[in-house]
Amino acid sequence: MTRTVARHQTALNRFELSKPVRLALDAELIDQNTIVLDYGCGKGSDVQLLKKRGIKCFGWDPFYFPKTKQMEADVVNLGYVINVIEDPGERNHALKKAWELTKKVLIISARHNLEARNELLPNYGDGYLTKRNTFQKHYHQHELRNWIDKVLQVESLPTAPGIFYAFRDLQVKQTYLASRYRRRSSVPRQSQSNLIFEKHKSLFEQLMGFIAFRGRLPEDWELKESLTIRKELGSLKRAYRIILRVTGAEKWEEIK
Repeated sequence: MTRTVARHQTALNRFELSKPVRLALDAELIDQNTIVLDYGCGKGSDVQLLKKRGIKCFGWDPFYFPKTKQMEADVVNLGYVINVIEDPGERNHALKKAWELTKKVLIISARHNLEARNELLPNYGDGYLTKRNTFQKHYHQHELRNWIDKVLQVESLPTAPGIFYAFRDLQVKQTYLASRYRRRSSVPRQSQSNLIFEKHKSLFEQLMGFIAFRGRLPEDWELKESLTIRKELGSLKRAYRIILRVTGAEKWEEIK
């Protein structure tokens, strides 16, 4: 592979914190008492936004901020860096270097395979080249975790699709695990069906009204919302299954 890839063109101008940084703030891994290094910070959006919150933060990037001194930090963010590096050896080096600079926790994130678009783009190594001559590799969750654990020789923890924590400070790790358990046990969890129903309540109500009147699912031409339901929920049958789970199946059987 001799083609020059324009890695720097993947850097974004963001006006809100990236998801990995937001999650770390929510988990209290980043607060007013921590020093944060954004390793491969691109144009430095996360750095500036964290500074506005009064958090000590600095960023290094080989293209935009190459002169920043690479110093140890409590929290190091390796945010969507490895997925734009076309050389697997360089990916390993970036991960190891970020880990060397980590005192407490390293945040590693990469593009998840669920984000991949169905575009016919040329393959390049183990990823592909975009129209802007940048490289992208999308990871399956288990693939990313196995790679992190193998390179760092630690057991990383998943926090979201494509986002993992590697803890150097075991006390911080235990505190994080305990707080995550408390959050999960203290807050009643809604079922996924209920969440979907609430989000698309008006569509479900239209479908329920038709079924209540006809005792069956509509054909596309019989309900003007049918195409929208298919787009948002996958199919009319799937929408009906959600209705059954949320409202109970007995009454609908009586209607049929």
